[in-house]
This record gives sequence, structure tokens and C-alpha cells, in this order.
Amino acid sequence: MAPQYDIHSPNITCGRSAFASATRTETADVVAGSEMGFRVYAAQNSGREYSAAIFHEGPAQVYLAKAPNNELESFSGIGEEAAWFKIASFAAASATEWAVFQKDSVNFTIPPTTLAGKYLLRIEQFMPTATFNYTQWYVNCAHINIIGPGGGSIQGYDFAKFPGTYVIMDPGLWITVAQESREDLLSYSAPGPEVWKG
Repeated sequence: MAPQYDIHSPNITCGRSAFASATRTETADVVAGSEMGFRVYAAQNSGREYSAAIFHEGPAQVYLAKAPNNELESFSGIGEEAAWFKIASFAAASATEWAVFQKDSVNFTIPPTTLAGKYLLRIEQFMPTATFNYTQWYVNCAHINIIGPGGGSIQGYDFAKFPGTYVIMDPGLWITVAQESREDLLSYSAPGPEVWKG
């Protein structure tokens, strides 16, 4: 998958032309409190086989957005109806190592008190750089139906918008030379709102 660079494009929400296949996308049932994940797919492109691992250095983050009226097929994740909240963030594993670098999957837990219903589940993995406006983005979404008792409060949460929340000048996107050289990763702060834990 070729990277994206434009954080103001609608493609930053779920990937290039993702909504075009929304009516044909299956929905996975997920029990709140359970672990799930995204796995890297090894495909062939122009005769070159890509590594089945994350080979761009940088963080990964996971968001949920509840579909209005539980209708995922008509929900693009863009606009006023889209209220994205972060449920996982994987930044530095140490001062010199990114947490998801060279991993073949990113696993996380759906907060146990997440309100039941249908959601877009969004993952982003990106490579921030010390070069202005050159962050490389790899984004995808899934349709999920969360099953559980709910009970968690989301009131007052600072919801994200995609596009909209991230800005080019954010220090989580435009990093220092030391961070790019993997010398000071523990000082790195990922962009977006806080992780909601339920």
C-alpha cells in the first residue's frame, strides 16, 4: 500500500476510496473487553513482494466512531456525525525503539464498557519525520458490531475528526531530528485526544 501524505484529504479517514466498498463490507461481532487486532497483509505489487511486517518507523493508534442509527453502510466516518475516540496508542517502546516497528500485527482491547452497537474501527500507522509536511500515513478501517453491557461515559471527551484534528505543525507529526534518529523517542507525544478506557 502506497503511503498517503495529505492529512486534509478524505482518504485520511479510512484509506483511499474506502467508502466505495462500504455496502459490501462484512461486519464482525466483537465482545466488549476482548482483544482484537489488525494484521499486515503481504501482497504483490509490480512483481515485488512486500514484507508482512510494519517496516516504516513510527507509532500506531486505534479509534472508534459509532455509526448513526447503527447504519454502517451509509457511514463514511467524515463530517459532523463522525465522533472518533481513541482506544489505543502505541508510540515508543524505549528511547530508541518504536513499539510496533517490524511487528506483523497490532493488537488492542475494546474497552469493556464501550456502548453496544455498530462502529467504524480505524487504525493508523504513520512515519513522522523531521522534514516538514512529509509524514507518511497508512490507514484502514473495519466494520464491527460491539456486544456488551456498555456503561462507560464518553461525556466531555474531546472527539477527533478525520480529516480535521491533525495539523501539519503538530509535534507528533513533525518530529525532532533526535526523534527521527531514534535517540529520544520517550519524549515523543502522539497526536490526537487521550485514550478512552471506558
